[in-house]
Amino acid sequence: MNDKTKEIKLKKYAMGNVSCLLFMFVISIFFGKEYGRLILFTIIPLYSIFYIFIYRKISKSYKSADKRLLAFGMVARGTFTGSIYYLSIFIFVLISSLFILTFIQYL
Repeated sequence: MNDKTKEIKLKKYAMGNVSCLLFMFVISIFFGKEYGRLILFTIIPLYSIFYIFIYRKISKSYKSADKRLLAFGMVARGTFTGSIYYLSIFIFVLISSLFILTFIQYL
């Protein structure tokens, strides 16, 4: 698989992450905020973890050394796939810290 098809795959996975967020808003509007919260705390963190691993795996397997360096540098934050990668990391850290603080409170 060449680098161009890898970029296309990354864009599809990034659009999956965006569609999960849109799905959460649509479900919240039509069925109530309880179901939106359920999606927020289950589907979105799971897909974020999935996207983090997929992004790292695909980006490290680029044949071009320049693309590998750009995938994890400052330039990656300016691309669509890179910004979704860092957003996924932020969501994962935020949800993990909420769960940890919740469990510490009950100890």
